[in-house]
Amino acid sequence: MWEIGTLAYELLFKKCPYEKDILEMMKGQRKLEDLSELRFPSVIPASEEAKDFIRKALEKNPSKRLSLDESLCHPFLNQSYKEMSNIKVIH
Repeated sequence: MWEIGTLAYELLFKKCPYEKDILEMMKGQRKLEDLSELRFPSVIPASEEAKDFIRKALEKNPSKRLSLDESLCHPFLNQSYKEMSNIKVIH
């Protein structure tokens, strides 16, 4: 789920959620549990459901992180699915 949360963040905000921290992790200078607090850019609007989904998918503690089943029931994905199911495709 970590990867899904990272991808969702990058798609919404066009940048990596822990950009500087990840570079330090790759160099072995920082551990996952030492990541800074997740922040959302204020200049790009995102729904509270989207932010909640990302926060839960990027939970540092794997045992507390959103599971795949939980993610499929999350309001962010459910709302998006409902909105997409109302779209009529013209052939």
